[in-house]
Amino acid sequence: MKVKGWIAVLILGGLLLGCQQESLETTDLKTRVGTVNAQIETLEIKKSYAGVVGYARETLLSFRLSGEIETFFFDENEFVEAGELLVRLDPLGYESQVEGARRDYDSALNQVNQALDQRDFLLNRYEDFSALYETGSVSKSALDEVRLTYENAVEAYASALSQMNKARTYYEEIAGAEGNFELIAPRDGMLARRFFEPGEVVPAGTPVVAFAQAGTHVMIHVSSEELYEFEIDDLVKIRYGETVIGGRVMEIGKSPDPVTLEYELTILVEARIPMGQVVRVEKIHEAHTGVVLPIYAILGEGEGFYVLTVDEEDRAHSRAVEVLYLVDDRVVVSGIEAGERVVLEGNHLVKDQEIVVYEERDVAP
Repeated sequence: MKVKGWIAVLILGGLLLGCQQESLETTDLKTRVGTVNAQIETLEIKKSYAGVVGYARETLLSFRLSGEIETFFFDENEFVEAGELLVRLDPLGYESQVEGARRDYDSALNQVNQALDQRDFLLNRYEDFSALYETGSVSKSALDEVRLTYENAVEAYASALSQMNKARTYYEEIAGAEGNFELIAPRDGMLARRFFEPGEVVPAGTPVVAFAQAGTHVMIHVSSEELYEFEIDDLVKIRYGETVIGGRVMEIGKSPDPVTLEYELTILVEARIPMGQVVRVEKIHEAHTGVVLPIYAILGEGEGFYVLTVDEEDRAHSRAVEVLYLVDDRVVVSGIEAGERVVLEGNHLVKDQEIVVYEERDVAP
């Protein structure tokens, strides 16, 4: 973040702070100061979002035929491995289900043949009326009526054909389902929800369980202005109590919530956190590497800035610097090198070329 006015405000605060340093004094014409060493660091500009731990993207699993739930092998929220057995079905009247599906398919096929015959008959009739209309033997309204009847027959044939394809697909599925009376975990994950209990009858195609893929997921919501700052596979940090863990943006909502107008982002977390837990999600939006100093080491002079460095002979030197970025109370500067000793406390009391007495200070990152 480039700065100008903010630095002037913070420098003024630094002067007031420096005036209150009880440990600093001027004795024997030598000013006692506190110094820090300039260091190469990376300053990060972060944004924080509230997130809620939830289920991963769920896959609904169902049987291809009707039957009675025999048993579940896992409870809700239990983690399972790929290939493990989730549910077993007792296929009530499996043979009768196959026979019924075959009858439905045969019936649908018969309707297709009837619709095809009707369409072809009306096509011939329409062609005959078209020829008669050319010779003036029938009216335009009579021709239009025959044409409309033919078009309706074309639509009826298409509908019958669609129903027949559905009936054939179902018959082929159920006929091939013999022995496939078990639901298997498609991948590592968790049995998120169960929609039936043992002993209940489940219709074919009706979801029996919701299976969530492996990994804890955190959901956050961002505004349309913030959305462009995120991309799939972006890395973030998740703060859960005193623990900080990594996360990766897995999915970005394509449309906003109709009420809040915010977009939902799904983040895959590298550890398991209890469902429903509220966490903080941090995203680094900018990172600047360079020579870093505390803001209070910077002094203002006219339109520019300078610092006071101390050489090996304890002599202070006024050095012009350019403030490149400000992050919290630290700045990235140019004009000095890493490792140089810079006056932090008492710098407002020191003049260029003055001999000083210094004490090194530790500055927390």
